[in-house]
Amino acid sequence: MSQKPVPRPSNRSDVLTQPPSWARWLPLVAGTLWGTAFPAVALALETFTPFDVAFGRAFIGALTLGAVLLWRGTLRHHFSRATWARLFILAQAGAGFFWTFHTLAVRYGTPVNAAFIVGTYPAMVAAAAPLMVGEQLRRRDVVSLILALVGVYLIVGKGQIRLFESETALGDLFALVAAVLFGSYLLLGRRWRRVLGVSSEELTLYTFVLALPVLTVLALLDGPLPAPPTWRSAGALLWLGCMTTTAAFLAINEGMRVGAVARSSLHLFVFPPVATLTTWLIFGTALSGVQWVGGGLVLLGILLAGRP
Repeated sequence: MSQKPVPRPSNRSDVLTQPPSWARWLPLVAGTLWGTAFPAVALALETFTPFDVAFGRAFIGALTLGAVLLWRGTLRHHFSRATWARLFILAQAGAGFFWTFHTLAVRYGTPVNAAFIVGTYPAMVAAAAPLMVGEQLRRRDVVSLILALVGVYLIVGKGQIRLFESETALGDLFALVAAVLFGSYLLLGRRWRRVLGVSSEELTLYTFVLALPVLTVLALLDGPLPAPPTWRSAGALLWLGCMTTTAAFLAINEGMRVGAVARSSLHLFVFPPVATLTTWLIFGTALSGVQWVGGGLVLLGILLAGRP
């Protein structure tokens, strides 16, 4: 009696574990959401202090995402000391100290200089990726990087940015520290991914939770509210917490997990044109021809980097 042939194992599991093609565009989603943060912060600052806004973003993000994970039964907290240490470092680099130095950069410098310097962190990530995570930059990536940087320069400063002058030196230094911090968050998050053993949702949640102590102290030291909250400022803070914090961090963490960190980071250059466009739509700020050209260069660089 002949035996029935043993069926070969299906490759379906391999298909399921392979990330979908659209996942590599998740950093573009994150950059788009972060672009809307600039006008939203301006609205929130009508009644909140800068560090109140930073605390509110982390608190709302931790509350909403924590509730979702708890409801799904996927909220874990039993990690090794080494994992907790790495999560703490990532939390301060990605939220706690990053938002602190970003706020100080605007306070002691100029919003334009801060936006440009902080906006260079995708370039820092792309440049450091070969050393930190062993990724090689393609020639196309280098061209994309140059196009995007020139575009950001034209959008943010209209080609007239002056950095590290006497009156803005301190603020510019704070902005540079902020850019290095967030670039480190992206690179270390990718480098430590397998060692951490946490999902993108868990990494995002603990980024907010572990940053809250620092942001709480700063919010208390920042003084009382300038004015009672309004529906407009409260709505802006809610948008910042749910969309530009929770949703954006989920998108960037998952996108970095499934894609090359260097090319993924180039997609983040989309936030300056989005910020400029949404500011124009909300506040009616006039856009110059130079800014439109800059936006076109950024989008061209992003499309070029996104090609396989």
